[in-house]
Amino acid sequence: MPTLPCFDSVESHRVRVGTRLTHADSDKANIFTGVAYEHEFDGKANATWQGFRLPTPTVKGGTTIGELGVSVKAGKAKIDTSIQGYGGRRKGAGMQIGIKF
Repeated sequence: MPTLPCFDSVESHRVRVGTRLTHADSDKANIFTGVAYEHEFDGKANATWQGFRLPTPTVKGGTTIGELGVSVKAGKAKIDTSIQGYGGRRKGAGMQIGIKF
């Protein structure tokens, strides 16, 4: 049976500054958009495989983040959905869905 890598410690030192603009579309719905800048000062993940230390990846540098979302009240519940896009050191996209009771 093949062995899997063993992950040890993960450290991350970063700061994020941003803003969000919310528009009340109605009493029950809000539309929001946001932008942020995140800077990773130092980040390391340590791992070994079969007794050998694997190369340590780093994500030092800056990332710009954009966000667009909707928040809806449905009775006593609140549903938040948003999508995010990342550019710079980290690249990609994400999606969040949250429900609060």
